[in-house]
Amino acid sequence: MAYLRDMEELIGTIEDVNMQSYMREALRCYMTDAHRACIIMSFITIHENIYTKLDRLSLVNSTAKKIYDEITPLKENQAVFEKEMIDRLSKENIISKLDASFVTLLGNLRNKSAHPSGHSPSAEEARYIFSESISRFLSKPILSAHQVSDEILESLGGGNLFPTLKVSDYATIVQHELSRLSLEGLPYLLNKLIYNLDNSNETIKINALRFILGMGYEGAKDEILASIKKILIEKQAHKTERENFIILLVSCNYKLLEDLSPPTYIRLNEVIIKNNNQSDITDSTNKTKNPLQNLKSISKLSPEKSKINFMRSASSIINKFKYNTNLYPIVEECSWMMDELFEKLLDQAKNYDFATANNFAKFIINADDDVSKILTSKQCFSLLVGIYKANTYGATHSERIIVNEFKSIPLIKEKALTGVLEEKGQYQDILKEISGDDSLHIDTFLPSE
Repeated sequence: MAYLRDMEELIGTIEDVNMQSYMREALRCYMTDAHRACIIMSFITIHENIYTKLDRLSLVNSTAKKIYDEITPLKENQAVFEKEMIDRLSKENIISKLDASFVTLLGNLRNKSAHPSGHSPSAEEARYIFSESISRFLSKPILSAHQVSDEILESLGGGNLFPTLKVSDYATIVQHELSRLSLEGLPYLLNKLIYNLDNSNETIKINALRFILGMGYEGAKDEILASIKKILIEKQAHKTERENFIILLVSCNYKLLEDLSPPTYIRLNEVIIKNNNQSDITDSTNKTKNPLQNLKSISKLSPEKSKINFMRSASSIINKFKYNTNLYPIVEECSWMMDELFEKLLDQAKNYDFATANNFAKFIINADDDVSKILTSKQCFSLLVGIYKANTYGATHSERIIVNEFKSIPLIKEKALTGVLEEKGQYQDILKEISGDDSLHIDTFLPSE
């Protein structure tokens, strides 16, 4: 049951300013104990609101236009039109049978209050009618859930439904379409959209995909995301024909990765790893399907959740893109991902395979600035020792860095040296551990300048 503060807040959920004004008048009646007037005003507003929405709907819906054209003369001549309007709308499924029945119930309560029946409305009765009038009618679209969904589904054949290739534009268009749909209609719409992902008509197929991506994009309501997770991700992740689509969804919104079942996390990891393995390292990383966009979503989860649920797939992406500095801002705020990146870079730096070590040496010279910014002093120092280790194996590019006394990577060297000056003993231990040379002293390896 709504109370005074709730009643005031309910008015704010009404989009139509005229309806807001009517209900504020009903609230003023309630506050002066004129409960009978509050009930009558609420009931009148329902019908006025439905008639107004019917007027707007008649511009795009032929059935609604026919009803509107027949009801309008009755209203203009001040004849009784309310029951006829509700009956017609209910018969055509423009409003649900349940809502029509509720209007009848409210009508009975209104009649008991408006006529000398001996009934004296209570404050509780007035609050009930006031709150239900808003929550069931004034704050919602007039269309039934299925009718809105069917109109949306019919529009999928339009070649200009989504005129750009930006997912953010998909979201803007979808948000507008869903503004007419009640939450109860989401499962029906989503299941129909999923069905159309296999449509033989390529336009319908692509538009269904884009519509769902728009539904799941950043900023989507929690109720919509919950439906996508339950109906699509949980129930479709096991299907190989949905793999590419799942990948796109993962990139759209990190919230779609929260609170899934353990089997779904297992499947998602495999789908993400497969996409990563098949991706071209030279492709633009800004594309929604790119593994780095998957990783960006994963990185936005809490470190605990991302590590528990996506350790395998995230590590796979980090390993593949370790030499792509677009990776670094993504993992920088996640400690375990940073540890993964560092371990993979160190493994490359000290690798006994000439080609691997030389590739790292060529990379690090060009990435001196990017790497020095994200790694700690100890990690920078460890890379220097790793390069030295590869040099002892005969890696020529590593050798050049050593002969040049790390001058080709000045920022990494400077950061490492800062740590050495503060904690020489610990850095000596790192030097021995990585190089395997107990006779190598840190003052010789990295003298202060």
